[in-house]
Amino acid sequence: MEINELQKIIFVYSLLPNPYSLLPTPYSLLPTPYSLLPIPFAIMTQISLIIPVRNRQHYTQNILSQIFQQIPQANNDNTSVISVIIVDDDSTDGTREMIRRQFPNVYLIEGDGNLWWTGGICLGEILLNRD
Repeated sequence: MEINELQKIIFVYSLLPNPYSLLPTPYSLLPTPYSLLPIPFAIMTQISLIIPVRNRQHYTQNILSQIFQQIPQANNDNTSVISVIIVDDDSTDGTREMIRRQFPNVYLIEGDGNLWWTGGICLGEILLNRD
């Protein structure tokens, strides 16, 4: 197997200590560059999106449709590589109902109208990091 220069750089980088942790990253313990390992995409990648919204039904519907069209695994709970968390801050235009009806795999958090953008992101992070 021939390893190109980029793969060598990735491998060396994976051996460097993580500046945010005293423990080595799992990839730094692997004998070959992790980009060459036969790991299924669904196991290898997890993406979480937190989207705060308020009275933006049309825009929310468009972005969710685009997400689920571009990442087909997001439609299947068993092999999902993406989780979408919508924090609705007391919409009055039917945004919540549209999400419940058209996107049942989306986590929907309902706010009271006082979250604003930062509060919506923080509330979504709480759900995301609930373990």
